[in-house]
Amino acid sequence: MGGEPTFVSIDDMESEQWNTAANGKEKRLLSHELIFRLRDKFGPGGMIHYGQGKWYPGKLLPRWQYGLFWRKDGYPIWKNLGLIANEKTPHAYTYKEAQTFIKELSKHLAVSPDNVSTAYEDVFFFLWSEGKTPVNIDPFATNLKDSIERRTLAQLLDRGLDVPAGYVLPIRWNYDNDQWQSCKWVFNREHMFLMPGNSPIGLRLPLESLPVISKEDTPQIVERSLFEELPELEHFNETIKKRYGLETEHPAKPKKIEEIIGEEKGEATENNETAETENITHKLEVFKTALCIEAREGIIYIFIPPMDYLEHYLDLVASIEATAIKLKFPVRIEGYEPPRDYLVERLVVSPDPGVIEVNIHPAAT
Repeated sequence: MGGEPTFVSIDDMESEQWNTAANGKEKRLLSHELIFRLRDKFGPGGMIHYGQGKWYPGKLLPRWQYGLFWRKDGYPIWKNLGLIANEKTPHAYTYKEAQTFIKELSKHLAVSPDNVSTAYEDVFFFLWSEGKTPVNIDPFATNLKDSIERRTLAQLLDRGLDVPAGYVLPIRWNYDNDQWQSCKWVFNREHMFLMPGNSPIGLRLPLESLPVISKEDTPQIVERSLFEELPELEHFNETIKKRYGLETEHPAKPKKIEEIIGEEKGEATENNETAETENITHKLEVFKTALCIEAREGIIYIFIPPMDYLEHYLDLVASIEATAIKLKFPVRIEGYEPPRDYLVERLVVSPDPGVIEVNIHPAAT
């Protein structure tokens, strides 16, 4: 069986975070230290994942969560502990370093850097939110001044409205040549503007604004059983070296395939799926999974999209670490966790009212 041991502070027994509140600054620092100590004991060479935990009704954002993932065969997923950005170490990285990182990472993935898109905050939404304040409400009242929309708008104005929020590289695994594949996202608006919010940019991508894909062009995922026999995992830190600097995927700018749907446009549709795609005038090669990089609070965060299989995820993480080694940038991995697989183990550290909770893996004996 697994378990959920909980921890409290030995120094502070009076503050809210160690009695009733779930979140707290000291709790986060201690949790970060704890996940590294658990890494030393349980999974040396494991990957630290900066995820989102429980999201309760009435709360603006989900709780934070630190995850530890390690391979059961003992081969490290992440070797360089110094390249994981620490809570206590001050960082001052900006969008410029984030851009440098994603350009270098594209070389390790052997995809074209021309497919990288710059993401911007949709400032007009926040201006609209500010403008809808009722005329008989004091705009300097505390409850409005501290609202999440106004704080976000103030941060954007302080940072500069033309400063990129981050960078996006569409990727997926190409099963035809067993390499990474990329494409260029195109939008009606000149630039890519994120959905409004305070979550990582990987959760705010304007996916509905991407070109529509017909049902026959949508890739079908073959799910893998958790019980089937699997081959041994590769040593990805070594195998990725041979592809550095190559471009094994399709051209950076997607080729338009002019395919006017003449017959289908005039036909009556029998279901919603046909109705959604009947007005497609031409097809674009596009997919909706993307790796995102942004600088938040001086730290470079890499958002990993959902992956089909564990080996693709580990290949991507090895490429990220190789990029961090080359640039000497400590980073944090967030986004989707590795696909569930019996070849890896995991434990999670998260906040709970008054305590730090550790969800540990089932015991082996």
